[in-house]
Amino acid sequence: MGRFVCCASVILAMAAVLPAAQDPFNIDFRIGWDGCYRPMEWTPVEIDIVSKLKDPFEGRAVITGQQDSLTTMTTRSQRFVVTQDLPQPLPMVIKLAYGASTCELAIVDNNDRKKWSQDFGMSSMYGTRLMTPVGDNDLLIGLVGRRGLGLTRLGEHTICRTSRETGKVYVKEKLPKLLPWDWTGLASLDLLVLYSPDWEAINVHQAKAISDWVSNGGRLLIVLGGNVMPSANPIAKLVPFEIGQPVEAKVPAQTIEAWGYDGRGGSITFRSLAAAASKGWSVESLGLPEPVFAEGLVKFGRVAVLSCDPAALGAQSAERIASFWAARASALLDERKIEFTNERVSAPDYPFYGSHRLGESYAATNVVLNHLLSIPELRPLSIWWVIALLATLALLLGPIDYLVLKRLDRLPLTWVTSTAIILLFTVGAYYGVQALRAGEMQVRAVSLIDGIEGAQPWSTSYCGIFAPASDKYLLEGTTANQWWSAIAPTENENVYYYRGSEMTSRKIYCLQQDGGNLPEAIPINIWSMQCLINESPAPLMPILADVQSDAARIALRITNRVKCPIRRGWVQVGGRRMTFGPVGPGETGEFSGPASAGSGDEYHDGDGPVTAAILSSVGCSQRTRAVESYLRRGAAVVCAEYDEAPLSYSVANNRSNVNHIQLVRLVVFPRPFGK
Repeated sequence: MGRFVCCASVILAMAAVLPAAQDPFNIDFRIGWDGCYRPMEWTPVEIDIVSKLKDPFEGRAVITGQQDSLTTMTTRSQRFVVTQDLPQPLPMVIKLAYGASTCELAIVDNNDRKKWSQDFGMSSMYGTRLMTPVGDNDLLIGLVGRRGLGLTRLGEHTICRTSRETGKVYVKEKLPKLLPWDWTGLASLDLLVLYSPDWEAINVHQAKAISDWVSNGGRLLIVLGGNVMPSANPIAKLVPFEIGQPVEAKVPAQTIEAWGYDGRGGSITFRSLAAAASKGWSVESLGLPEPVFAEGLVKFGRVAVLSCDPAALGAQSAERIASFWAARASALLDERKIEFTNERVSAPDYPFYGSHRLGESYAATNVVLNHLLSIPELRPLSIWWVIALLATLALLLGPIDYLVLKRLDRLPLTWVTSTAIILLFTVGAYYGVQALRAGEMQVRAVSLIDGIEGAQPWSTSYCGIFAPASDKYLLEGTTANQWWSAIAPTENENVYYYRGSEMTSRKIYCLQQDGGNLPEAIPINIWSMQCLINESPAPLMPILADVQSDAARIALRITNRVKCPIRRGWVQVGGRRMTFGPVGPGETGEFSGPASAGSGDEYHDGDGPVTAAILSSVGCSQRTRAVESYLRRGAAVVCAEYDEAPLSYSVANNRSNVNHIQLVRLVVFPRPFGK
């Protein structure tokens, strides 16, 4: 015994002095915009990997996190190669649920063997928020470039006011080199401010991501300063007019005072934006001799340009200059406004068992998802079937079994007959439920394609896959630029922390590379449905349209460019609309008639409210706001509903019944009759 104790002591002493196993990597992992994220929406992730291995290492990063109340998403990155002591940046995009406690990052080799992993906390068991969830009434502003004092402290002196409530304003900075490489990394922002950044530090992928994000409904404010924006940059192409040459001008004291500075006179260098008015943009001089602030619609987004740097005026008061930036930002926000307040705004209090407001778009999304889930196979069995079956079993095991065996004088056989009855009843119940639930695989979808004359169309598609057997299903026919994720119904517009932290029951595995996030495996249990959402640029606008209108009539010429008939549709000009009938595949239809008062949102004949709900759902609502802005500026909107349009994707190696509602919405600019 003494010898054993002595040996154990020596082993423990040696373990204490030997060095611990060294991690093969040093990894920095950052989520969101300086810790801010929007629950259940795409959020940027920055991974910096430094290898300690002598030999080059090739592998992937794998992120696993709870993306909503039901689903855990595991996302694999594209392959990377890292050499010793040379940092390897790896930008990715993920979705995280409200109430998610941790997010796991793992590094795997080419054989998917885990070489390193760590859980990163999102919140603690005591309710401490390590990450800040941004609510529907809050405003999230991303800042890249120069740190203007009044701009960086905007959240301390302003509030966001919506039509219903007020919220907090968050201003979060990023270095140009840390900007997302995909448009989805910007999707959680309400506004991106490029404040005279180092344009050379923004690579072509990041610039394209910003351009695509604006095209799909993003809001961008460009502040021109000492750094000249290259004309070949994709961001510069978002500004459809010529920016004037630099001019130095004396700034009146009252103008400086109105901007929130110290009131002393000074000079500033600006570039005239007078040409913006010819492109339909609104312009303001802000007290200077020429227009220096211009704002306008760009595709489905909005862009504003401030052609001077207010910081050049010198001393400033952060409280007062905040009102200047609040006015510039509010010009881009439509239904939201940033209001200056004299009181210092503190961070919101999020109680441990609190709720989080997601927004009206999730209420519309619930309508779409309910349509996908509304199939007979998913309806609960009537309680009367259960009662009848249990009553039958009780009768068979009780009086019937007893009376039959007594009549045969075989009562001791009750152990055999009871077991046989239970076995037969179990097998019958299984195949009975299978007869009610089973059938072919079903793929149900609701999609919306939005376009503007001469611009890249965008598509949002909701998909529900009903599985007749438990398996991991694959999709075929997807393209590299699509962004897929799971989606689940919510409790109206709110989610709750204590429910968000429960164990999830569904999983999805995705591969993120080449500007997309594609599902690698979709595990679905027997007789259940997994719902997905896909957001991506559309390869083709299915319709072309020409609209003529006056105060009483609307005339439409519409060309159907695909091999599927248009069932019906409507065209709207201002507050007036006209419905039109079917158009065959590849055909051109002409319709005219009186215009009646109404909104296209009222159009949901035949398929119920789902055709109206898709317009305001997640992934579509930002474009709907842009469509409304175009209508206010005199544009027309043509919306067509297709009759069982084919899906561009399918479930691999499985035959399925397809039910697809597809809407196509096109913004055109009407002509008066006779022109």
